[in-house]
Amino acid sequence: MGRKQRRFAYARIIIFILLLAAIVGGGVLLVQKFTSPTFLVDKLQEAVREATGRTLHIGGRPSVSLFPRIAVVMRDVRLSNPPDMGKGDFAKVAKLEVEVEFWPLLQRELVVRKLHLDRPEIHLLVDKKGRNNWTFDQPGKGGGKTGKSAPDGLIRNIRLAPLVLRDGVVLFDDERSGARHLLRDLDMTVKLSSPASPLDMQGGVIWRKQRVKFALFVKAPARLSGKGSPVEVFLKTPGARVEYIGLAGFGKGLSLAGNIAASGESLRGLLHWLGAGLAPEGPGLGKFSLKGAVEAAGQVMTLKKLRMQLDGSNAQGSVRLDMSGKATAITAALGVDRLVTDTYLGPAAVAARVDKGAPKPGKSAPAVSGWSAAPIVPTLPANVRADVRVSLTELRHRRLKMGPGRARFVLKNGHFTALLERMTFYGGALSGTLALNTTAKKPLTTAEYEFHDVSARPFLTDLAGFDYLSGKLSGKVDVKTLGRSQREMVGNLTGLTNLAFRQGKVHGIDLVKLLELVQKGIVTGWQFNENATTDFVELVAKFMIVDGIAGVRQLTMKGPLLEVAGQGEIDLLRQRLDLSFRGGLVKRKDGKEKILLEIPVPLILKGPWHHPKIYPDIAGILKDPASALQKLQGLLRAMGAKKPAGKLDRAKDAAREKLKAKGEKLEERAKGKVRKELEKVLGDEEAAEAAEKAAKEMKKMLKGLFR
Repeated sequence: MGRKQRRFAYARIIIFILLLAAIVGGGVLLVQKFTSPTFLVDKLQEAVREATGRTLHIGGRPSVSLFPRIAVVMRDVRLSNPPDMGKGDFAKVAKLEVEVEFWPLLQRELVVRKLHLDRPEIHLLVDKKGRNNWTFDQPGKGGGKTGKSAPDGLIRNIRLAPLVLRDGVVLFDDERSGARHLLRDLDMTVKLSSPASPLDMQGGVIWRKQRVKFALFVKAPARLSGKGSPVEVFLKTPGARVEYIGLAGFGKGLSLAGNIAASGESLRGLLHWLGAGLAPEGPGLGKFSLKGAVEAAGQVMTLKKLRMQLDGSNAQGSVRLDMSGKATAITAALGVDRLVTDTYLGPAAVAARVDKGAPKPGKSAPAVSGWSAAPIVPTLPANVRADVRVSLTELRHRRLKMGPGRARFVLKNGHFTALLERMTFYGGALSGTLALNTTAKKPLTTAEYEFHDVSARPFLTDLAGFDYLSGKLSGKVDVKTLGRSQREMVGNLTGLTNLAFRQGKVHGIDLVKLLELVQKGIVTGWQFNENATTDFVELVAKFMIVDGIAGVRQLTMKGPLLEVAGQGEIDLLRQRLDLSFRGGLVKRKDGKEKILLEIPVPLILKGPWHHPKIYPDIAGILKDPASALQKLQGLLRAMGAKKPAGKLDRAKDAAREKLKAKGEKLEERAKGKVRKELEKVLGDEEAAEAAEKAAKEMKKMLKGLFR
């Protein structure tokens, strides 16, 4: 090769090197341009604006690395609300880390492989027109349906990696209702590969000072603001677990249509946490579970085909919850197998009763509990209204049992009303109303009840430990009282009660036999006998109650062998009787004509109602001994008419001789016995003063009796 040719070859090599250098230099400049922070910020902002119509603000200068992916770290990132919802930000992020595929970006595709947000603040908003700010499509371009922007846009498609949020805050505002909810310490992962893709979210957050774990799947997020989308929701709090599967939307407020299941250890605690106005501690509303179909529109929720367990009771039916007003309104229609009111009225107070295994009165007094001072009237929430209709298999109140039947429970402005509709009650029927007003310092309770053909003995035993009357009981109660405890309520009780017993017995005493032995009873007193009974056809008792004292308006008993009428009072608070009876034995002439043999000695029934004592009214005898003697003689003559005359004469002669022989000794003995009986009936103060007179009158009566 000649010198000229060699020079030409060198020149071509130099030109090629220069061209290559120019191409490489231009490529480097091109790469630097496309990967510079300014270029990326500009294009990212343009892409967001094209895809969503929103403004993306990035404060400061992002840091960028190129390979193997474009990795960008941005700080103070803010994404605006949709342009038609005015000013304000949808989200703020303290630090945003993004990794984007390079080559797809050059092909007008945004493929995000990493998207991490530190300390985000997300403001979910529903404006007064019902529009939300979390639907990511550009108004008027349908981006939310296809996942693509307009054909002339820079970015044709978007594919997103899972969004990871750490230490975030979420604020939800509904401008239509004024509802606001704040969630803190949010950690979650959101999978939403494109605006049209399903949303899969899992994480945890602190709401109302409790940590809540959640999982949410939304099949079509863009439809949440319209007709709604199929969703699956799982929530777990320290006290409850909730699952929901169905449709959900926010077009006109929250709307739900699906199935719900929930369970937990404390329904009271859950309702308090949700802001329903219940105290966190209190009786009832404990362990629960429920399953059913749920429908919700705005702040009104309805549960249908509900199956629920609460505090050991099982129920099914429907419940409607309305939180749109100042007070939460609950309406329900339920069938319940068993309801125990003690669960909701505080600690069970033990009513006075006779222990079944204890000795009967007259031997040794059994252990008895008085009215409890423990509060049993709850403080009712003023911001909850309820109207619950219940078909009951069994209802228990303290020791009382009733059912099946129907009831209605109404709660409004601190007033509670329970209406019983012909409830089966101790073999009979019960209906009436119990009303409770807790707005005053001392709650007011009123009760109006009617009952028919009730088995008296088990009812009275369960009510007050009084097991000395049996038969069929019908009656009416109309009373009111003030107080929170049993003791206060019984002590303040006022009203009327009318009771009628039919075809029954008085247990523990044979009044007919005792009246036939009236002469002996005057001296020794009478005691209960657990095997003795007194039959009656009818027993009517009407009382007027004032401040816990039941005064007798009518007290009559008619039987085949006995008719008596009583007077006096019953101290309900102290559970004591102070009654006296007058009447007589029934004799029939030729089995047809009735003759009433009046007893000249009134009877006193006095003492604790679980073991009272019955005595002749010695004080009454002392007021008119002559009349008493005359009636007693007539009674004994009538009672002894069937006895041979000789036997009665011999009894008189023997008594006369005995009185003459004993003299002063008999007088002293009578005085001692009468004084002992007077102490039981009149008390120590009057006994000593009256004993001397009683002995003298007794001696005269006995002498006159046996003349």
